[in-house]
Amino acid sequence: MKIVSHDKDYIDYTTRKFGVRVRASACRAVVLEGNHWEEYGEEFRIPLDPSWIDRSRANCLNYDLAMNVLDYEEFAAGEGNGDRMELRALLLGVIDPNTAGLRWP
Repeated sequence: MKIVSHDKDYIDYTTRKFGVRVRASACRAVVLEGNHWEEYGEEFRIPLDPSWIDRSRANCLNYDLAMNVLDYEEFAAGEGNGDRMELRALLLGVIDPNTAGLRWP
């Protein structure tokens, strides 16, 4: 599921329990805590090197982010979500964040 914050400062790309929060210049993994999404782990500057979201190259620093991106893509594909590759494109700097709904400062 893609959810743009009311102030357009970030977009959450989430599955049932995990996801990724994308801001203007950085991203972080998120987890569902009760009824809200909580950021956790390292914050990563965008654009990312493609190796940072490659399952075979994930390490202790970027493991959660990589797995959450891959889970989102797999989950969104099963839901017939047409923008399942949008998250990857944002993280790699391929598309402009305004296209996805963010207000870029």
